[in-house]
Amino acid sequence: MSRWLVALILGSLPVLCLGQTAPLTRVQLRDETAKKIAVLNQKYPVLLAQYEKDLQAACVVNCSEPQGQAGLNAASTRITTSMDEVASQMQSEIDNYVVHTVNPKHTDLDRNLVVQDVKQVLAGVADGNPTAFVLDTPNGRALIVAYTLF
Repeated sequence: MSRWLVALILGSLPVLCLGQTAPLTRVQLRDETAKKIAVLNQKYPVLLAQYEKDLQAACVVNCSEPQGQAGLNAASTRITTSMDEVASQMQSEIDNYVVHTVNPKHTDLDRNLVVQDVKQVLAGVADGNPTAFVLDTPNGRALIVAYTLF
């Protein structure tokens, strides 16, 4: 009898946990993405502060000397690479949001809703407003979302 009870409990666990593994709604995913973008955006001041320290360290003696120039070049390369990596992570989060919430094949696709959501996701991070285009191509419909980051 106890074996059947254990089997019944174990067999029903996936059903009981189903509500906890349900996919996020569009609004939930938008809000989660906005949080991730905000966290990523907080990395920029830290990177810039480190860049200032690197510049000061490179110019302790004389910035015009070859050693100082090498230090400046290395610091510039590091900050550019680091900032590009953060921007790439932001773009990946936005791409993930769009891919999981928008299907351009649906005829009722509201590009204005896509713009509104991306604008909310990028609050305080975007330079200007995002835009979206829905194109009818020979291969089907396509969605293009354009935005800029600071």
